[in-house]
Amino acid sequence: MKALLVIIAAITALMTTACAVNESNQPRNIGQTKIIAPLDYGNGVYYFPIVSAEFGNSLSAFIKQHPEMEMLSIAPTDEGYQSIHGYFVIFKNKRQKDDFMP
Repeated sequence: MKALLVIIAAITALMTTACAVNESNQPRNIGQTKIIAPLDYGNGVYYFPIVSAEFGNSLSAFIKQHPEMEMLSIAPTDEGYQSIHGYFVIFKNKRQKDDFMP
């Protein structure tokens, strides 16, 4: 009986996973979701409180609006629940030619 319950639980988990659609990998969602402005923590640290296609589109819009900046790092937040709630992204100003010493 226990083995049957384990098999049923495993099949249910596989079916649930297989049915979940990751909208971020769907080309039709590029540029089609709501754009969310990140929270500016200062010193180049930004938090995007979104995931999936909304994150991709919002990050792309942010980069387009800030051509003077370049991304250094990105880290998801999971708050210990094994699901991502958003991303911290660190940017810095790009160096100009004049910033380099001869």
